Amino acid sequence: MGELTRFYGMIVWMYSDDHDPPHIHIIYSGKVSRISLEGEIIESYLPPGKLKILRKWMERHKEELNLNWERRKSGKKIIKIKPWNKNED
Repeated sequence: MGELTRFYGMIVWMYSDDHDPPHIHIIYSGKVSRISLEGEIIESYLPPGKLKILRKWMERHKEELNLNWERRKSGKKIIKIKPWNKNED
């Protein structure tokens, strides 16, 4: 498993032996949510504001997320991704 980033109390993970569809795991307030790399909710315990920020972050880093999913499938190490930066808006 590999931590991609953390911001606003969220820890974003991608597991090395995970299943399709491509997705990330988000740990927030002790609960685990799963969001597809396309931004669709698989399972979410995130408050609406956190989900909105997460989806914006995912859109900004879509290419890196997809690359990490492919790296993960081929047994390569996951590469960290920059956290949310509100000044990028």
